Amino acid sequence: MIKPPAPARFDPQTASREEWSRYHAFRRQRQVEAGQGEPIGPDRLSEIELIRGDTASITDVLWTDDGSAVSSVAMFWSPRPGAEGYESNRGILWFELYVLNAHRREGIARTYLPALLEVAERNEGKVISVTAEDPDGHAAVKAFGFTKKSDEIHSVLDLAEVDWQEVERWAEDGPRRSPERSLEWYTNWPPEAEWPEYSRVASELFNSIPFDDQEHGDVVITPAKLGELKHRMAATDGRVLGLVVREPDGRLVALTEMALWDELPEHAWQWLTAVHRSAQGNRIGRWIKAAMLLNLRQNHPRLRWIYTGNAASNAAMRRINIDLGFRPYRTSSGYQMPMADFAAAVARRAGV
Repeated sequence: MIKPPAPARFDPQTASREEWSRYHAFRRQRQVEAGQGEPIGPDRLSEIELIRGDTASITDVLWTDDGSAVSSVAMFWSPRPGAEGYESNRGILWFELYVLNAHRREGIARTYLPALLEVAERNEGKVISVTAEDPDGHAAVKAFGFTKKSDEIHSVLDLAEVDWQEVERWAEDGPRRSPERSLEWYTNWPPEAEWPEYSRVASELFNSIPFDDQEHGDVVITPAKLGELKHRMAATDGRVLGLVVREPDGRLVALTEMALWDELPEHAWQWLTAVHRSAQGNRIGRWIKAAMLLNLRQNHPRLRWIYTGNAASNAAMRRINIDLGFRPYRTSSGYQMPMADFAAAVARRAGV
């Protein structure tokens, strides 16, 4: 068997049009093979995402590219030093690796190990994390020594099959159960003067959702992060519809967000939906999810499909989604192992 080439770094900042073309061809083929229910994002949006980067994390992209086609791509995410939340996330690193079906069993995944270890060491890794979805991926990470820590269930809602009478009942039931509470709508987040409150509450709600057995740091949303997200959505012709619930004293106790892009008018992505512990037990989650769906039906008539993901252990939110008509279409699992064990496993496979 011919020894596969070592992976090289793909730099979004300097990539040529030919390199981008091969990268996008890989993305499309991966989507076909994986059979994922979500649409493949337009090339332009994918490039903007990688070129702009993220203020909270560093993304390293590695690939095997023979100049005519790409056979594999790995992405490695590391907390960005100096970012909010860095200290609690420091050393918790994530990567994903996908080898196209036509190139599996060629030893390609093994060639990534030294590069992945180098990236992990450079970013002071203490826990290495990886996501697996297909049977080959699960088998590979288990054989390497990773331990499964979480399952995320990805679901899709077909708006053509929604029981709209039931959704309307949920929306009407909300004010009856919480007559003192009020709803507020935003597009691309509230006015900037409200960002400190919104970011604080969003952070608290994010950190209240289940992470199962994953080792993880804090999710920290800041006003600066909201500004970055707003610019990112503007650059990609997207918008985030937000709906919040306020108590009579003005406290924000629940929110739901839905992301849409002009280039994908039939599709939307459910982002965070969460209710503060102090307000749980009043079916507020059902209220705001129903109100959001009714808004989408009225104002986005071309929209057909909504995608969401929930921890398998998040029984309350999964129950709401099931009752609305969401159906699971794939499950992704998070695996982790200590850095020392990862380094030892790499050494064993390299014959060191």
